Amino acid sequence: MGLFTSFMLVAQMFASNPSWKMVPDVMICSSSGASVHRVTRAINYWQSMGHSFGNVYKANQNNMSCATGIPPYATIMIDIPSQSFDFGKHLGTTKIWWMTDVGEILKAKIEIKSGWELSERVIEHEIGHALGFKDNSLFGHMMNGSWTKGGYRKKGLYK
Repeated sequence: MGLFTSFMLVAQMFASNPSWKMVPDVMICSSSGASVHRVTRAINYWQSMGHSFGNVYKANQNNMSCATGIPPYATIMIDIPSQSFDFGKHLGTTKIWWMTDVGEILKAKIEIKSGWELSERVIEHEIGHALGFKDNSLFGHMMNGSWTKGGYRKKGLYK
């Protein structure tokens, strides 16, 4: 196998979107302005396309994962912005932990800018990132990187 062939195999391995093998719970940190009702509504959008989720719950004030900013395994954690959050560029941001060799997502952390937790499409969009989808530039699409140009289009988001 030549160097070019090896490179192509590695590029293909990392080119696909990571995905969950287990069903993630969704934990909302107590400091977040997101409500269980609003997050459940956002999850319903993704469930309509075949994605699965476990329990949705608000964590208590002394939850250690929320205090440290590190989500537990098999969990999508929704929290307030951390110190590294770029307030000038983002309404929300998502970090995923995944095994690159098999493409399995292990956990995810969503940070939502205060005041935007109840806004249309913000949580839905960030959950899309937590599911492994990337931003795009398709007008009216859920994963459009610009909130003003986004919408509820679902092309390519089905499980």
